Amino acid sequence: RKRPRSEKQDASGSKKSAKPERPKKRAKRDEALESASSGSDNARVDFKLLQTDAVGDDDGLATGETAYAARKRLAKQYLASMDAALHGRRSRPDGIGPGRGYGPDLLSGSGSQSGSDRDEVGLLSHRVSDRRGGDAVGEALRKEAMRASGRFQQRVAGSLSAAALGAGPSSSHFKHKLPATCVAVNAAADTVVSGGKDCCIVRWDLGSDTKTVLRGFRGRPEVGGHTGHVFAVACADDGQHMVSAGADSLIRLWDLRTNSIVDTFTGHRGAVHALAFRQGTQELYSGGADRVLKLWHIGDRAYIESQFGHEGAILGLDALTRDRVVSASDDTSVRVFKITEQKNLQFKTAGPVPSAAESVALINEAQFVAGARDGGISVFTSSKRKPLCSVAAAHGAGQWITAVAALRNTDLLASGAGANSGLKLWQLAPHASALTPVADLACRGFVNGIAFARSGAFVVAAVGSEHRLGRWWREPGAKNGVLLWRLGIDTNAAEVLDVDA
Repeated sequence: RKRPRSEKQDASGSKKSAKPERPKKRAKRDEALESASSGSDNARVDFKLLQTDAVGDDDGLATGETAYAARKRLAKQYLASMDAALHGRRSRPDGIGPGRGYGPDLLSGSGSQSGSDRDEVGLLSHRVSDRRGGDAVGEALRKEAMRASGRFQQRVAGSLSAAALGAGPSSSHFKHKLPATCVAVNAAADTVVSGGKDCCIVRWDLGSDTKTVLRGFRGRPEVGGHTGHVFAVACADDGQHMVSAGADSLIRLWDLRTNSIVDTFTGHRGAVHALAFRQGTQELYSGGADRVLKLWHIGDRAYIESQFGHEGAILGLDALTRDRVVSASDDTSVRVFKITEQKNLQFKTAGPVPSAAESVALINEAQFVAGARDGGISVFTSSKRKPLCSVAAAHGAGQWITAVAALRNTDLLASGAGANSGLKLWQLAPHASALTPVADLACRGFVNGIAFARSGAFVVAAVGSEHRLGRWWREPGAKNGVLLWRLGIDTNAAEVLDVDA
């Protein structure tokens, strides 16, 4: 007769007792629901909370409540608040759903709810519909899922007025003494930061229209600023910090509250040409002449790791919420680095002869646009090595594409070049099948950097009399500074569509 597991003996003859099962660690989660009183777009749910099997003691759940019961209760509350927001009704006092005098009862239906609770949450979501008979809650949940995954788009380019934009920039400043090389807009869209070959950074507060110059001097590190050309700037999502980098191979971390340097990151062995924050985090990516992609954490003031792959200098970087970064290089390739997996995918710009990629920008989590020195613009998806669409000589024959940008998760793109060719706005067709010019924004000189406000309210460009990386050409009459055009777009009010639609 076989002994039970708890009575099995080891080699010494003593009985071994079964190991007690360790309780699973309870996961901490954020609050699942937000108030839906301001409308259906503001009613959001934590989908991870509804999918997890763990129930924490700090979630305000009833003692002894199972994970399934907690998910079901939270789903009922979310659907009830969503229905109340959509129809302007109040929720039932017990918080479970609309009651008598508050609209249809979510918990009533054909058949008893006792016994199996099969698909009860799904039944509730289908029973809550708008007055026209459509599934309003289902539509709101679908849009929330698309926003969470990053695979959505908003078609806003068609609303632009080419005539109004062609009249000239809405505002500008020319505080740089030498060509402006880069520009960035903070998350709140109230501050524009630019860098230039004069070793200086200009902070432009749009609300008060004040310009603050954060000075640096060539060959004078004791001053505290950069000692060489500033090639890249980026703003953190916390609204308190920004970073800058340039020819001195240093990355400076600035506190925007005091306009002072709080830390300096070293490690690159050459000029740093590009910076990008991972959206919603304090992770920073940097790349430059040493062909290395480096990852930093500004909160911990720490270097994390380096990734390799490029055979030439990295000239452009961009990142969104995923732990991936897209890079452009003068080795004629564009790469997507998968940071966690430590792998990268290689893409080639369109054209009969491979050309160095000057700039790159993410359109959404799956698509990105790149500009090359042969004058071509190409749109890629991470699942295909060949471009989905491309435009040759986008700004005219012989014009390098010096900068590209995208209004995230929309069909609006922008590109810039030199020799007074100005800045162009493009509309990306559904399925990224074509690029169509929307408006030409005239400006004199080289467009060395472009940035959109996240809301789509405006676009800014860093312009100068020279290319940001050299002095191959020069436009004597061009002014060095930042130009701003008001677009009149509000992405918060635009319709959310599937990226594959």
